Amino acid sequence: TDDVARATRSPMSTGGVLTGSLDPYQVVEIRAQVPGLVRNLRVDRGAAVTRGQVLATIEAEGIRSQAAAAQANLALAPRHLEPARMLHENGARSDLDFTAVQATFEAARAQAAAAQENAQYASVTSPITGYVSNRMISEGEAANPGAPLFTVVDTDSLELKGQIPVEQAARGRVGLPVEFTLSACPARVFRGTVARVEPTADPTTRQVGVYLRLDNTQHRLVGGLFATGRILTGTMEDAVVVPTAAVRSGAGGEYVWVIEQGIVARRAI
Repeated sequence: TDDVARATRSPMSTGGVLTGSLDPYQVVEIRAQVPGLVRNLRVDRGAAVTRGQVLATIEAEGIRSQAAAAQANLALAPRHLEPARMLHENGARSDLDFTAVQATFEAARAQAAAAQENAQYASVTSPITGYVSNRMISEGEAANPGAPLFTVVDTDSLELKGQIPVEQAARGRVGLPVEFTLSACPARVFRGTVARVEPTADPTTRQVGVYLRLDNTQHRLVGGLFATGRILTGTMEDAVVVPTAAVRSGAGGEYVWVIEQGIVARRAI
């Protein structure tokens, strides 16, 4: 019947297998740095953005005026410092007095730098080039420091992370080729590489973390697809091959059903 397939022998690539979500390599959550109202919201979900691009501004009450006042104060500070320096060099002003004037100048400079930094935080910019995958704020909504505003992802590279037994980790070095199959297009095989291998094993599971990378500069794939990645460490010349759908998983591990003398029997693989 159609439910029965014959096992065959064929060459097969061997290596550790990982399954899971194929996610963007870079995922950045952008949070508010200053309190205020969100204005000039320029992007929405799915928008392409570049590094440094302004996504929105936060109308932070007093932040910009404080920066302007600090800059004005810093501009006046040298007018007090230079005369004090001349008087000190001519012996007309004590070391203590001149040190106090210097400290006032340095404090003005630090205050101006801090105020300018706070003013820059009022402009919400993207730290990477990529796409807006989520927008958590609306025009005119109040934002407090630490509140999430946007999530930006870089999908030029997709990554599958998982664990392999410590025995396989010795062969799973960085740069090895990887074959990916995706649930969305099971008939196609994608090529990638081993990007990173963690240097230590989990003492409880004796598993080692591995990260498999797939190039996606053409943006033909979206993040979040379920994938299977096989690290190609060798080849079996005469492997027993069965359809993927015939392989089952249970409490005792993976198995297939075979017909022995007309009787269906479970066989571990």
